[in-house]
Amino acid sequence: RIMFRTSCDPADTERTAAAADVDAFVRRAAARARPDADPDALGVACWALLHGLAFLYLEGKLPTVPPAAVDARVRTSVGALIDARRPGC
Repeated sequence: RIMFRTSCDPADTERTAAAADVDAFVRRAAARARPDADPDALGVACWALLHGLAFLYLEGKLPTVPPAAVDARVRTSVGALIDARRPGC
């Protein structure tokens, strides 16, 4: 909640650098997972999915479960997103 309740200040070099690092990490992960896909589009989709899942848990919209169950749901959800437009799926 702290991360997303205010806009990023472009003058805050530490925050800007951290956002750039996250963006680069997500793009690399997307490119490794789906070399045939647009890494920008897939990266944004994955980040949006994870952000949404985090808020669903924080707001109590998803049941409270042990961390291992959250990990499994996140991995399964991201896997489904990555495979969604794979030929033959």
